[in-house]
Amino acid sequence: MTTKPEEILQYARDAMDSSGGAGPALWARCSALLTRQALETALDDFWQQQAPDVEHASRHSQLLCLGSYLGDDQLAARVAHAWSSLSDACHYHSYGLAPTAGQLTGWIETVDEFATCCRGASNTTQTPGLMIGDGLGDRSAEAGTKRSNHDDGPIST
Repeated sequence: MTTKPEEILQYARDAMDSSGGAGPALWARCSALLTRQALETALDDFWQQQAPDVEHASRHSQLLCLGSYLGDDQLAARVAHAWSSLSDACHYHSYGLAPTAGQLTGWIETVDEFATCCRGASNTTQTPGLMIGDGLGDRSAEAGTKRSNHDDGPIST
């Protein structure tokens, strides 16, 4: 059984609200981990609906493609920033501080907005203007030529 991103985010909020006597670094990292898990679950759901092959790419690659498929470059940039920040917050470093409640709240809001957007997009499938893979989109098919990785000119078909 898969847990929905919204449910995981509620666990993250609960961890922030009730630290249960644990130190601030512990609940902050717990909340960051849950928020990152919610984001990754939402990303997996998004890619399964929009472009199933992309879900097998690295997270970094998925986040680079997100703006094209999502249709909202600002939200895609905030999601990428949240994922990067949450990844840093999930790893303990003796020289690093745990994230603050304000930072966590902002990341949770971004993930919640993305998850809500994904639910709304589940009924439609977008195709970005540029096809993933060749960097040419469908221009090479229109011209009837193929591009070689070793040559700058077209190769006749």
